[in-house]
Amino acid sequence: MQIGTDQTHGSKLSPTAQALLGLCDVIIDEWSARVRAEVPGMADMASPILVNTLPVFLQNIAEAISAGHPRNIASGNSSIALAHGNERARMTGYRPQDIVHEYQLFRDSLFDVSEQHKLALNRPERALINASIDTAVLESIIAYSAAQAAFRTSYIATLAHDLRTPLSVILSALEMLEPGADAARITMLSAAIRRNVDRADQMLRELLDTAALHSSERTPIHPAPMELMALVQDVVREAPLHGGGYDVRGPAVPGVWCQASLRRALENLIRNAVKYGRRDTPITITVDRFDSQVLLSVHNMGVPIPPEQIAEHFLMFRRGGQPEKVQGWGLGLAYVKNVAEAHGGSINIDSAEETGTTVTIDMPVKAIVT
Repeated sequence: MQIGTDQTHGSKLSPTAQALLGLCDVIIDEWSARVRAEVPGMADMASPILVNTLPVFLQNIAEAISAGHPRNIASGNSSIALAHGNERARMTGYRPQDIVHEYQLFRDSLFDVSEQHKLALNRPERALINASIDTAVLESIIAYSAAQAAFRTSYIATLAHDLRTPLSVILSALEMLEPGADAARITMLSAAIRRNVDRADQMLRELLDTAALHSSERTPIHPAPMELMALVQDVVREAPLHGGGYDVRGPAVPGVWCQASLRRALENLIRNAVKYGRRDTPITITVDRFDSQVLLSVHNMGVPIPPEQIAEHFLMFRRGGQPEKVQGWGLGLAYVKNVAEAHGGSINIDSAEETGTTVTIDMPVKAIVT
């Protein structure tokens, strides 16, 4: 069986290494059972996420214990342990100590299964296996920590970036409070200022809460029953002025989502559509439901995004070659992507000269939070 990262040296595996690979499924099954029983939050984890890179890591161990094989330790010439730590940060609720624990369980499972099946590992082989696991723990923790730092930086930066929306509304309302304004106008503008002060305060509270966390897997969300079209209409009422106006389409769709994060995600999409779209055509916001999925999309006409630059729009501090006169740090779509993924969904960009640009959040009707 060749499942590892090096597919060219199968003939150089020692008899012991080949026998160890023959026990791969048994070792992984034993390890999975122990992780589900002993690592918090993993009892019901989907098998592909749980198993992750471990079968490939076991292949690398088999290569490392084979005399004459160019791999002298399991993580040598391989990013397998780094990938494992990164995926644990992105896809699970793991803590650093959980990574250490699961590798300890992997070591115990490997040696216990080998002994049960009378596979004798000599002292140098056992030493190489131990060294490989110890090195993998270190590399996985390094990757995990880097991913956690990136999540925190992304969340804090996008939250600070989004403060511009309520602050802009407050500034506009203050400018419209000219001397001699009638009571009705003062009441309306005062209410707008109050709402946006409250929203800015909520964002700052989230920022402080996030900064206080030692770790976070992704954008924190707090799902609760809500109706999506009502949220869309509310956001559009507060949206920046646009020459072409706004066209809102779709039915009422009840579901379970995080209203605060979806509001900010939609505000980002609308702000981008206003910034980059043509001013003489409407911005269209559409809600669609298909079985257990809901699609929330924002469309504008304008200069399309080149296909080779679409991926850059999901990265922080990138604006993918947009015109120089357009200002901004390019944090918006990175945040929208995080919100979609935090709900168990995804984001898609479709952009062409003839059809315009559509950004779609595709997510379950009931948020899947892992």
